[in-house]
Amino acid sequence: MRIKRAYEKAEEENGIRVLADRLWPRKATKQTLAIDERLIDLAPSAFFSHPVFVPYLHS
Repeated sequence: MRIKRAYEKAEEENGIRVLADRLWPRKATKQTLAIDERLIDLAPSAFFSHPVFVPYLHS
């Protein structure tokens, strides 16, 4: 598994490209991003970035 930015050019060696984000990238279409699947449930939650949880995530 490799993590890449959605805007990076698709390459043949990429395999299946999955977008795991709640927001769709601006000014982009599914074709221009070469996205095979979109999994919103894998996106990080804003809930865990709250200051109360940050110390627990970095310990």
